[in-house]
Amino acid sequence: MQIGFIEKGKVKEKIWHYLLNSKAISSFQNKARFFSLNILPAFLYNEALQRIQYHRDLGDRIIVVSASAEEWLKPWCDINKLELIATKLEKKDGKLTGKMMTPNCKGPEKVKRVKEFLKIEDYSYISAYGDSAGDKEMLQLAHYPFYRKFRK
Repeated sequence: MQIGFIEKGKVKEKIWHYLLNSKAISSFQNKARFFSLNILPAFLYNEALQRIQYHRDLGDRIIVVSASAEEWLKPWCDINKLELIATKLEKKDGKLTGKMMTPNCKGPEKVKRVKEFLKIEDYSYISAYGDSAGDKEMLQLAHYPFYRKFRK
């Protein structure tokens, strides 16, 4: 992957297939919810949370766009009244298949998914925050892009 022989999304899908194939959806969702509400918050920068509040106070629409699986971000986003665009996992017959239902939400796919989710031209300004190479294309959509703003 690091030298370009295989795309990162393919590696991710192979790992997810190994870990999640044939797992019951309900069990996975319970674990993902626990992670989202109890573990994820410890990884969030206080400055990033303050910035979310800043945008909320302005009345801005706030959308989290992530290559992570939707299930382990959605409960946190829901509780914080944030919209979410993320990688969706495939489900069949009450179980996970270990495959992605949507393409890995990174790089150009983030731009595609954002444009499907909203009409960019309806917004007079867009702020975007990213911290990985997979965010760079999405940051180009923004009037105010911030790259690695919250890193120490």
